[in-house]
Amino acid sequence: MSGSWSRVKPALETGGPQGAAAVVRETGGTARLGLWDEILQAAGGEDWAGKSLDTRLALARLAMADALELEAAARPRDAEQADKLLDQANIWSFNLAADLAECWPGDEEPRTDHHREAGLAAALDCLQWRRQLRKGPFPFALAWWARGIHELALGRPVEAERSFSEAAACGRRLAQEQGRSVEVDGHSVYMHLLNAGYAGIARAAGGDSEGRATLERCLEAFAEQAILHADEAEDAAFGVDQLRHTARRFLPDDAA
Repeated sequence: MSGSWSRVKPALETGGPQGAAAVVRETGGTARLGLWDEILQAAGGEDWAGKSLDTRLALARLAMADALELEAAARPRDAEQADKLLDQANIWSFNLAADLAECWPGDEEPRTDHHREAGLAAALDCLQWRRQLRKGPFPFALAWWARGIHELALGRPVEAERSFSEAAACGRRLAQEQGRSVEVDGHSVYMHLLNAGYAGIARAAGGDSEGRATLERCLEAFAEQAILHADEAEDAAFGVDQLRHTARRFLPDDAA
């Protein structure tokens, strides 16, 4: 347990997220963002009284608001520093969207539409900030995926397919940059295959039977990838687990 977490945990347990924020703000300037980072990680991984998705959501929002306040103050005098502060908010926003997502094998904590809408909002912030920061295809693939997974959970399969397709397109650009296949096959890259599979799930959720065929091709491609690129076998297996878990969650009759 880090020293920062040991100091903040009692305040969090007795005063909630605002109590934790009061302790963090005792540290001046940008140095406190390092404390926020430790706290957000510990709040997700450690046990503590009052732990829930709602309290973790509130903590993440307070951390992002702090980073954005510092970013706004720095912007007029130091654009480079301001971009670093914005990027910290961007990273936390993606982490929040991922934490709230309903796609992780073994995570059975119930979500409500409140959590899904919060996750979608965090993903939209990611997309906005990544455009502002001129990020590359990998960060955009993650942000489009985060948008899609919450749209899917909110019962918006058409919008979800669009988002996952954007994420898969970012994956193809990544594959191109690495000299890998842009097709759905074992020579492509994780971010392409994963998001093409998610797009298939969204299509199937919307009633298009071709979506299941797309999902099956992606699962087969991951199996090939594990053989053709042995160093990526662990990631490929995780991709398969995610897709199967999500298919079972959103396509109840799916045998994936």
